Amino acid sequence: MAIISESENGQYAGMEALVEPSPLLSVVVPVYNGSSKIEDMLATLKLHVEKLGPVVGKLGEQEKQKSPLVNTGRKLVENASAAVILDQYLSLHPNDALASGLLEIAKGKAGNKDGTDQGWYEIIVVNDGSKDSTKAVVEKITSIDQSIRLISYSINMGKGYAVRQGVLHSRGKYVMFLDGDGEISSEVLAKYLERMSSADIVIGSKYHPESVVRTPGSRRFLSKGFQMFVRLMLKTGVSDTQVGLKVGKGDAFRKIFQKVLVKRYAFDAEMLTVAGMLGLKVEELPVNIDLERSFKKKEILRMAIDVLGIAFRSRIIRWYQKNMERQRPYYRPLAFA
Repeated sequence: MAIISESENGQYAGMEALVEPSPLLSVVVPVYNGSSKIEDMLATLKLHVEKLGPVVGKLGEQEKQKSPLVNTGRKLVENASAAVILDQYLSLHPNDALASGLLEIAKGKAGNKDGTDQGWYEIIVVNDGSKDSTKAVVEKITSIDQSIRLISYSINMGKGYAVRQGVLHSRGKYVMFLDGDGEISSEVLAKYLERMSSADIVIGSKYHPESVVRTPGSRRFLSKGFQMFVRLMLKTGVSDTQVGLKVGKGDAFRKIFQKVLVKRYAFDAEMLTVAGMLGLKVEELPVNIDLERSFKKKEILRMAIDVLGIAFRSRIIRWYQKNMERQRPYYRPLAFA
């Protein structure tokens, strides 16, 4: 299903998808030394993602209804003679994507019963410099499953860097990223996507009243302290920046992550800081999560330093504000396996 809309420069965004369809949903999974469980994790994730077809299709239809161009096309070809004229025109000009798109939409060919096309989603695995056989395992999977893509590089750069690479290489109208360690249940993905009808970004929160969190007391204490520090320094307006499950509109996510500099743990806080500057609406939903590992002192110190760096860039030198409009028109891929 292609979504057609007129962009600020007068071009018709989405028309390329009528010729070479892009996925509606991109799922980014950062992985480090995950060879022992990545295969099972991806199999489970695919089962859950494939059940999201009706939700994604409904969101796509809602977006499509907002497009004046699409509505005009539908009204145009309700007249049989107009459809004949378009058919004749296309026989002479087969590469006219606009005319082709209008005719396809009007004839009801742009989507299946659930509102999606074949290949409507992609799962992007980002191998963050794993030292084990993660790359080889995922390469084997991608050789037989075209819905899974692999981005891989040899040096471990950190989770924030990995997520950034995945998001900037994504093509979906909606993008979600979640941890590749299996700690977050993927069964809640449908609820997160459904909320995209009223929000720009939806994030998980351990402090939502309906959340179920199993974690050591020491980690719970440190987590609350860190969130108080984040709210004091960054004023993100959310109760929890660190849950590894976030969903957003693809264009918004890609714009945000062009400005994200933090490579490791506090990249979520930076992402939400930039989102606030862009005036995006962020909503929080509950999570069902197991957090068995406690924080290391070195990790806490690095996270605090990252937050101070974000505060310095946003409140002192106003780096984000000054560079907000300097968006790169095209992101050249770093490395594909």
